[in-house]
This record gives sequence, structure tokens and C-alpha cells, in this order.
Amino acid sequence: MAFTFQFQSILDLKIRLEDLKKSKLGEVTEILNSEMEKLNILLTERKNQFKLMKEKSDKGFTPKELIFYNNYMERLKKSISIQEIVVKRAKDAVEKARLELVDAAKQRKMFETLKEKKMEEYWEEYYRKEQITLDEIASYRHGVGGEVANGEEE
Repeated sequence: MAFTFQFQSILDLKIRLEDLKKSKLGEVTEILNSEMEKLNILLTERKNQFKLMKEKSDKGFTPKELIFYNNYMERLKKSISIQEIVVKRAKDAVEKARLELVDAAKQRKMFETLKEKKMEEYWEEYYRKEQITLDEIASYRHGVGGEVANGEEE
């Protein structure tokens, strides 16, 4: 008789669930990286525009250029603020996915530990029964062998 774990289907489900959580974490991490890249591009653009404005201010601005740069910098500032919110939400999604993965791993581990314990109990019981059987065989042989030998000598 082979060992069968009565909760194997649940353990299998927990393993699949953990794999899904790993995939989800990978996906949201990829999104976070993409959104952070967008934010870095915007921040680099702002830095470059400040540098350009500084160089240009030494030569002087026309009123039209000043209005253009001012409007552009305001739009860039808004874009950066919006992108920072997007990055924050992506970080929150990564943290949520990470916590879900940790929980799924704990649940899987709990069932794996239970399986190991049940398997250990199974083998202990198996060897105990086997020892009883061997003891019975040994005592039967000893008992029968002793009676036959005693009967022949008398």
C-alpha cells in the first residue's frame, strides 16, 4: 500500500496559486519599472530644460519665448506630478502582489509540512506493522519448531 496524501489536490492548488502570484508580481514589477523609466525621462527633460533656460537667459528671452518656456515647464511639472502618482500606485501594486505571494507561499508550505508529517506517520506505522508481522513469524517458527522437536524426542 502506497502513501497517499488526502489533501494532495489542495496542495497542488496551492502550488498553482503561488505560481500565479509569482507571475502577477513579475507583471506588476515590470509595469513599475516602465513607469519609473517614464518618470526618469520626464525628470531628465526638466533638468535639460532648466539648463537650456539658464543658457538662454544669459542671452535674453523674447516675451514670446518666455511665455513658451513658462507654459512648457508648467506642463512638464504637471506631467511629472501625474507620473509620480502613477509610480506610487505601481509601487503599491507591487507591494500588494508581494504580500499576496508571501501569503500563498505560507499556505503552500503549511500543506507541504502537513504532507511531510503525514508521510512520516505513515512510514512509522508501516514499519511498526512490519515489525509486528516479523515478530509473529519469528515467534510462530520458534513455537512450532520447539513443539515439534519436543514431540519427536519424547
